[in-house]
Amino acid sequence: MSPHRLTIEQASDFLSMDVNELHSKAVQGEIPCHQQGKRFFFDQEELDLWRSKEIIGKLNTKKKPGKGASKGRASAPSALQDAPMDYPQLHELCATHLIEAEMQAKCIPAVLKELVKLAENSDSLYLPKDLFEELLAREQESSTAIGFGVAIPHPKRRIQQPNFEDSFVCVARLEAPIFFGSETGDQKTDIFFLVCCLDSNLHLATLARIGQLIATTSLAEDLRQAENASEMYRIITEIDLAPEEYPMQS
Repeated sequence: MSPHRLTIEQASDFLSMDVNELHSKAVQGEIPCHQQGKRFFFDQEELDLWRSKEIIGKLNTKKKPGKGASKGRASAPSALQDAPMDYPQLHELCATHLIEAEMQAKCIPAVLKELVKLAENSDSLYLPKDLFEELLAREQESSTAIGFGVAIPHPKRRIQQPNFEDSFVCVARLEAPIFFGSETGDQKTDIFFLVCCLDSNLHLATLARIGQLIATTSLAEDLRQAENASEMYRIITEIDLAPEEYPMQS
């Protein structure tokens, strides 16, 4: 069996989901799977993408807003209740040289190309063209925009053909916001977090961590007010270390 083809028990461990719940989802077609006779098998890459879309979808779901949430968006506890809770330190995955404060791009492909150029500063990227294609493929699946003028692009496939040596996060601020395909379609996006993580748990936790900080703190607005990349990194670090001190302004 391919190392990326999982039995239901292995998939249960990978997703941290009860076997019976996973079996029920497979029977009802609620999760990507393959069936041979009465047995279900799962592709690790497909499960990774499914879980990523679940997290982005929860952040982008229209619900009655709770405290600290924008109208029409889920409050952070509701949106992230199924996300990994051992959050990484976001600022440790990022650095000043991975931040662009004055990015110029007027469409989705242009934004992704500029993010790939920024990712080359990590010295961990193997093939920039392949990363661009995976980012574009992910956006074609469904938008990674989460509202609040923020998007979290990430490659569609990372496990079978990793395109980078180490995990990292790039951050970019557009000079002029663009429509980035959010579900509501009525809000432009100007803040981008490019997430490139080798480990699936780290990948999912990083998506959730960024979403939590955006939904509950002043991170997005503070990044918009920053003068340069150095100040943007300082803001990310300070809010990442003490989010309770930077509540979202109502």
